[in-house]
Amino acid sequence: MLAWITGILFAPIAKNGGYTVADGVYFFYAPTCHQIAERCLKIGNATLAVCTRCSGFYFGALIITAIYLFRKKIHLWYGLIYFLLCLPAVIDFLLGKLEMYESSHIIRGVTGILLGIAIFHILLLAANAEKPHPKADPNVAQARKG
Repeated sequence: MLAWITGILFAPIAKNGGYTVADGVYFFYAPTCHQIAERCLKIGNATLAVCTRCSGFYFGALIITAIYLFRKKIHLWYGLIYFLLCLPAVIDFLLGKLEMYESSHIIRGVTGILLGIAIFHILLLAANAEKPHPKADPNVAQARKG
């Protein structure tokens, strides 16, 4: 995750420095984001490799990953929490698509962070799902006996 975010930040730094490798970095991130310049944060005169919401999403993912690494254990939250974390991004996206309003970089960034936390929390849970101990579930123990 850290390498992914480093690439997002590296692109504008390289572009501002006049390095042609920046074009390759933007090209690499293009399939993951629309990269509309008006919706991207800037470093100097160059935009990040992804838009503000996508940047927030990846920073949210980094936050929950760091919490997981320090706590070593992560628990399932109530479904309502995931829903509430994702809802602002969905509402902001839909209102923008319906051209009811144009959101700011701050709103896109915050909603992206919340979305990244929710989705990566679920992904971390799925990737680190522990198998139940046979003695903890009598059905598993019975199935193994055969």
